[in-house]
Amino acid sequence: MALVISFCDGKMNSQLLQLARCKDATAEGLTTALLDILKESNIPKTQMVGFSTDTCNTMFGENNSVSQRLKQEIPHLMTVPSHFSAYKKKETLIEFQQFCQVEIHSILKPGSTHWLTLQPCAARILEQLNPLILFFADAVASKPNENNGKILKLLKDPFTKCYLEFLVMVLDKFNKFNASYKATSLYCSRGEKADEALDYARQPRSASDPAKKQFFTMFFPKERATAEEKARKYALAYLSKHQIQLPAKNAPSSDPIRMNYDRTFQLAFREEFERSFTPINYFFSSVQKFFITSISEIQKRFSFKDHVFQILPLVKPKNVRNLCPASLSSLFKRFPLLSDHCNVVEAEKEWRSHVNMPIDYFEIDSSQSTFEFYNMDVEFYWNRVFAGKPPSTEPQFPNLKVCISLLLSLPFSNASAERFFSSMKLTKTPVRNALHDKSVSALLKANNWLKNEGTTAGKVEIPDNLINLAKKVITNAAIQDSQSD
Repeated sequence: MALVISFCDGKMNSQLLQLARCKDATAEGLTTALLDILKESNIPKTQMVGFSTDTCNTMFGENNSVSQRLKQEIPHLMTVPSHFSAYKKKETLIEFQQFCQVEIHSILKPGSTHWLTLQPCAARILEQLNPLILFFADAVASKPNENNGKILKLLKDPFTKCYLEFLVMVLDKFNKFNASYKATSLYCSRGEKADEALDYARQPRSASDPAKKQFFTMFFPKERATAEEKARKYALAYLSKHQIQLPAKNAPSSDPIRMNYDRTFQLAFREEFERSFTPINYFFSSVQKFFITSISEIQKRFSFKDHVFQILPLVKPKNVRNLCPASLSSLFKRFPLLSDHCNVVEAEKEWRSHVNMPIDYFEIDSSQSTFEFYNMDVEFYWNRVFAGKPPSTEPQFPNLKVCISLLLSLPFSNASAERFFSSMKLTKTPVRNALHDKSVSALLKANNWLKNEGTTAGKVEIPDNLINLAKKVITNAAIQDSQSD
């Protein structure tokens, strides 16, 4: 188990606290191990304001998971889960790619354990659709079999391209949503965007929807022209059958007979024309169900009900400068431990007074548009605020700094821990598989420290006493599994 802590001391930091080997992989065992590590590191568990890990049942199950156990121990804790042939044949495909003048790319295969690979796979098939049609047409002509015939029929189906276009678009959005959980920076609007997307997906669509008409024109131009001609003939026949009076040739549009004739024609035309939308309606219905199901599942797996998601936007420069919210009361209510670390009254005063800092202090010309200021990086903004000094030597806005540091320290993903596991694979390689856990942990901590300090090992000044201790270390000596050093 890799335990990574995130904190803000003027800048965002992620530090490996300990790499521990757990004998009990149950929720109870992992929770106990985590709390023991905090205790050994002299970190009170009440100082823990957020927890993030992967979404397996042990970690984030609804019942008896690590996150549920930690919430019982630490009521104010914010929990955030983090995130689908032969050489000759290849030569033949390349020939068709050259004929169709498309890039010579291989067809991608989705990863068996990673759904994020689906989007590039769909995009590649869409890119190579015409060469693939020619390839399987040639295969059916030379060696016909049932599978090749089914594939060719599917590739020629106009709706195949429609579904591919849709998948490329929607999977790209899901990939970006997933990427937001791999970011270490603040991300405030996940819940809002999920709710907006679900509301939009649930809106009913009629055949007269402009999006459907445009879709019909783009993907089925011939079919649309045929449907319109068929609908026109049907409408004329309907008028004749029901003996609707014809208006005079030069009758104005306001003429009652003209108005009745035109209205009846349009109704009959639309009735017949919408019948041609049956397959398109099915496509849109499938797309709608996909959106509703996928977004509903996202909301189930990633709960945005925690009130902290309504509080987070207060760190954005735009909201800050407009004093939105006017008070930090909601923050103190969500995290009551803040009152033990700062003066609540003074923090409120500092929240209202710090907005008077001039714009040019943030390295932005006051004559420029406020757009650049409002879209400033959150971490940069607050670093500038807390770096300022009043005429006295006392630090500026010390109470507000405690509040903002807590928000910036919240875990918005488990990316930091995942990166440490990736680094561990690069450190404990097959060639160095005998490395002890303590050695691996020490190497990871050293690399992490170098990264946070923005330096390299060659630039670090090592104290003489540490060098003398290192000289006493016996090469390849076994490390004893003991708790004492």
